[in-house]
Amino acid sequence: HATILSFLLDTGAEMRQNAGQSTPLHWAVQNQQLACVKILLEKANQVDVLAANAFGKSSFTLALESEQEECAALLLNHPSAARLEEEIGEGER
Repeated sequence: HATILSFLLDTGAEMRQNAGQSTPLHWAVQNQQLACVKILLEKANQVDVLAANAFGKSSFTLALESEQEECAALLLNHPSAARLEEEIGEGER
């Protein structure tokens, strides 16, 4: 999966949501494809690890719920997760 995903992204493939608003990142996390998660975070444009699908689940939430610690750490370190820290900081005020 990872080799094909990398090739597709290198040749300009776009990440799109499906009818349930899940992105390829949602699917990679849900299917515990850590190599694909890493590739998507490195190569895909406009990745948002906190974007919720139609069920209200973000990729980060899916990683936490399925106890994928390494995956959750990768997602949390992505720049798109920065607003989570901002929201937590605002909640403490």
